[in-house]
Amino acid sequence: RDLEDLILVLHSMQSAKPSAKIFRPYSPSKWYDCYRFRVERGLMQTNKFYKSLNEQQMHQLHYWQNKCFMKMDMLLFHHDNHALQLEWTQRDEHRDSIRFVSKHELPRALLLSTEHPIGYVNFKKYFDHLKQHNENLLSDLCSSSHELRDILETAANVNDDLTQNPHYQHVHPQQSYFSPKYDHIEGYEHPLWEMVDCIIEYLYRMSIYFHKHDLKLRLHGIDENDKLDDRLIHYLAIQTFIYRYMHTFNDPECPNPSAEISENPPHRLCEKYPHVLPICFSDIFRIIHLNGYVNQTLYQRNIVGHGLYGISAFYDHSCDPNVVYATMNGKLRMCLIKDIKPHEPLRTSYLAEFIDQIDDEQRKQRLRWLGFQCQCERCVAAPPKNEEHGKTNDKKQQFLPTIWTELRYFHHVLSEGIEFRWKSRLLRWLSFNNKNRMVSWFMKRKVISGICQPPYDVFHSLDVLAPDAAYGDILCNTAMKHKEKKFWDRDTQDRQLKSADL
Repeated sequence: RDLEDLILVLHSMQSAKPSAKIFRPYSPSKWYDCYRFRVERGLMQTNKFYKSLNEQQMHQLHYWQNKCFMKMDMLLFHHDNHALQLEWTQRDEHRDSIRFVSKHELPRALLLSTEHPIGYVNFKKYFDHLKQHNENLLSDLCSSSHELRDILETAANVNDDLTQNPHYQHVHPQQSYFSPKYDHIEGYEHPLWEMVDCIIEYLYRMSIYFHKHDLKLRLHGIDENDKLDDRLIHYLAIQTFIYRYMHTFNDPECPNPSAEISENPPHRLCEKYPHVLPICFSDIFRIIHLNGYVNQTLYQRNIVGHGLYGISAFYDHSCDPNVVYATMNGKLRMCLIKDIKPHEPLRTSYLAEFIDQIDDEQRKQRLRWLGFQCQCERCVAAPPKNEEHGKTNDKKQQFLPTIWTELRYFHHVLSEGIEFRWKSRLLRWLSFNNKNRMVSWFMKRKVISGICQPPYDVFHSLDVLAPDAAYGDILCNTAMKHKEKKFWDRDTQDRQLKSADL
């Protein structure tokens, strides 16, 4: 432990140099070094207990937090291939940046990681809970946001009976003893507050469990029974979690109403955790708002839930991404769509397929809803807007579409082909007036080549089709029926299936 403390001191001395960079290969025990600068600065400004510690006690505290967060990250990190590297850069005395870069030269279609969420809300369970216990709140929520109303109603209409709809078990993350309580709903005024409560409860449960069963937090010269109680340990874990992300709505003209919602945490949430300052709830809300990923079906793009993934939150945004993601079983799977050079930044799109379907100005407006202004190469190179006519002066730049747009195109074309064939009396007669049978007989090869092959070539598995199948998509149901024996993928970077098998 003394050697570990000495290493942390040396890292702290190194991080004091402006414009310093630290590369950490895939090793969560060393990732803490990259955001320790943020945690130290944040705790020094806001935590009286931390300010009262001497240098030795501070290093002992950071050593414990390092091990605690490493365990939490590893419990939720389902799979990786050791291709990620975290880069920390100090901009000046008050600003720094953290991002993922490639550790090696990486090929296209490489699976980077699969991760469980640290906070999650199931929109169907949220809708059903409000409908049963607080219909007035549900009515107010739906009337205030038509987009949220459509999401909740779509998620609520799916059949969650596993005997009738067995594919539904692959839509949401599975809850276990060492996972957050994904299925628990409190009935707060906004779905994101459910995620805030989920994260805070998980931080409490895991930090106390780690303190009592794995590594006891001991600070030299401080009576652990007197001052180091459960509430203090929980509060330190919450603040460390907040400061490693540190998102604020830095755009004063941010049009998103969530910026105002975050300033007023629910009274019941504050009563549930009286030892936590209300500003901490607001900070976690903002972190979820920017860094969370929607649980969305791959083809129909139905939004079924919303999750925050602790490690994947460090991926930067770009309107010309080199990483795409898909959710299956509630887990986030990140895959490359371009060849990558060593130390090249790994970026995904916070807007998913919308980056291909809207122009530069609309894209910037959508990003403003997230509370920041994008400075990626595509946005910087965008032609200036003509104020008089409201259009860009030059022609729209052409970019290769991402896999999200390609998949939706495949699905749209095949769906039109099904409807066209269904109008044929001959095909309807040959399929005994059964649409599913007609698809299985006359569209089998096209379903396999257009629905199975593209996502498998990118995401290494066919279980990404299960959420669409659960929502009654006839194409994905047909694909799952013909490939049910080969549909599972091993939890490694190796492919179980080959393209020839499809």
